[in-house]
Amino acid sequence: MFKLKFGLKIPYKNKMNKIPQHIIDQVRDTAEIYDIVSEYVDLKQRGNNFFGLCPFHNEKTPSFSISPEKEIFHCFGCGAGGNSITFLMDYEKISFIEALEKIADKYGISLNYEKNKTSLDFFTKLYEIHISAEQLFINNINNSSNKNIKEYFYNRGIQEKTITDFKIGFANDSWNDLFNHLKTKFSSDLINKSGLFINSKKGTFDRFRNRIIFPIRNKSNKIVGFGGRDISGNDPAKYLNSPETQIYNKSEILYGLPESKDLIRKEKTAFLVEGYMDLIQLHQNGIKNIVASSGTSLTIEQVSQLKKFVDNVFIVYDGDNAGRKASIAASYNLLRGGINPKIIEIPNQQDPDSFVKNNGINNLHELIKKPLDILTFQFKYSNYDLNNSSEKSNLTKEIINELIKIDDEIIQTDMIKKMAELIKIDEQFLLKRFNQVLINNSKIQTIKIKEKSNFNLKERELIRLLISGNKKVFMLIKKNFSANSFKNILLKKIGFYLYENEQIKKSSKLIDIFETKENKETISELLFSFKDFTEKEDLETAIECIISLEKIEIKNKLETQRINLKEIEKQGFDKTETLSNILKLRKQLDELNLKQNKLLKEIK
Repeated sequence: MFKLKFGLKIPYKNKMNKIPQHIIDQVRDTAEIYDIVSEYVDLKQRGNNFFGLCPFHNEKTPSFSISPEKEIFHCFGCGAGGNSITFLMDYEKISFIEALEKIADKYGISLNYEKNKTSLDFFTKLYEIHISAEQLFINNINNSSNKNIKEYFYNRGIQEKTITDFKIGFANDSWNDLFNHLKTKFSSDLINKSGLFINSKKGTFDRFRNRIIFPIRNKSNKIVGFGGRDISGNDPAKYLNSPETQIYNKSEILYGLPESKDLIRKEKTAFLVEGYMDLIQLHQNGIKNIVASSGTSLTIEQVSQLKKFVDNVFIVYDGDNAGRKASIAASYNLLRGGINPKIIEIPNQQDPDSFVKNNGINNLHELIKKPLDILTFQFKYSNYDLNNSSEKSNLTKEIINELIKIDDEIIQTDMIKKMAELIKIDEQFLLKRFNQVLINNSKIQTIKIKEKSNFNLKERELIRLLISGNKKVFMLIKKNFSANSFKNILLKKIGFYLYENEQIKKSSKLIDIFETKENKETISELLFSFKDFTEKEDLETAIECIISLEKIEIKNKLETQRINLKEIEKQGFDKTETLSNILKLRKQLDELNLKQNKLLKEIK
């Protein structure tokens, strides 16, 4: 990796030097950020920029913006930012090279490099190991010795086509079947980090044994993990999922989303179930706009993904106490995310899979016609005795504590009115109680956004001017302000890079110079805040910034000398040298005023 001063690195110059630099530049310069981002985010034009809901955090009001002119994106809510390449890297969780390949394919650019196994990116290999594992599991389920596994599905009404469509597999009842399949293809380090194995003093063993296997895919349709269902009836863990890895974050995954997102987007409605079999059964029976939370509580991250596609979600969880509690929790999370939840009552302790198997899909459709709102459902299945004043008060507190987390006054008001009707209590009393809790819990309502960068405004302004594209402004700054004069480390790095690479076709290229996500986001914030001015205005601003920064430096030194003078006088020491230093610094301040006037005359 090529390094500049202060540890500056250029990530696109990979160690193998497989992709020529001019090709990388061509891909970056050809890419249009609107073309890339609009495939994932619904964008609306506002002035010169485009805005949409941020794909990296949950929000209801668009704070995510792209600038086609600067070829960058930035979220004013969570701070995410970068260019076309970093957007794909962050959104799809892929490497720099993979993002480059994706953009090159889109624009028909040949990267002119030979892929070989030893140079593949670590994340690419992680995805590959899961693909190889999936193929083994599929081969296993289709093996004649495992006919009983297919019979298990047939007995539950699951057809052969459905098994094939969802690429359902089987892990043999073996401690090392998968390990032996992969050990000659992948390194031990990769195997250990894949999450597919358990390491002990006795060796490495397959995590999934004697289980039906459901491949788990991310929003880009890449396999990131597996879910395994025990069929022996002897394992206390009925379901077992892959642990979290560098490519698998459980809280972000919605099972079935890659298969259903197009229809979900079209219908603006999704059905939400808990388990793999629930989803597969309903999908086979015609409910295609469906996702599963994969046995975990619905997370805010999952809600954020749904919000990109839907306005309404039908919650079809299990009909037992645990399922009902999960339905209530999911409903409040959906409301917080700006989605309207509708709860379907599955009767008699059944799950959606068994209900459809026993009663048919038509009976489920009848239940779908009669959904319950969150409060009606919560009151109906509450464990509180509503004839008891104390328990009624506790339920009220529980609901209000959820309502204050919803950032929508209309929803809050409507739900308080509904609660007053259900609990048979004065609405104004509930409003008063709600407002009191809101005041006491104001921190809950506070939106936590990334702390704004505390860069010196003058230094930030100089960076803006350096990348403005005006040669005259650039040379004035370079001549009168060294890169080493920047006090902020990041701005100093940018300054050194700009001075060494004067011609930058796209300011977004700066983002690729830095490796850390925080630095990339900071640079996108700086780039997004910049506006174009006339050459004369920029020259005047550059002079003012340079002189001001030099004055700040001298004034700081002057203050230090004054403090020293007081201490010297207090101790009765000779103060001649200190007084001389103070006079020199004052003279430098006067000279700076003359320098400023001279520079201003030169640009007239």
